[in-house]
Amino acid sequence: MEKKDAFKIVLDDLMNCPMFCGKYDAVHGKDDFMYGISTVMEAIAVRIDDETYEKFSEMFLNNMCECQDYARELKHAPSYLAGTGRRK
Repeated sequence: MEKKDAFKIVLDDLMNCPMFCGKYDAVHGKDDFMYGISTVMEAIAVRIDDETYEKFSEMFLNNMCECQDYARELKHAPSYLAGTGRRK
């Protein structure tokens, strides 16, 4: 088995956890923590190949931005929805 195959197995296994795909509780969590996770995950992805790195990086950032947008929506939602985890 080549190193790149081993990194692919690790990346695939870690991506079973939504947090390692950029999805997190942006209301209560810190984005600094997620940037750290992104750095480690991208270091793994780039060792597989450039295409994997690009796809992973884009997916992680999109997911993170979605979570942050949702947190902003909740902040401006009526008080009965705020903090419930339900979308308007």
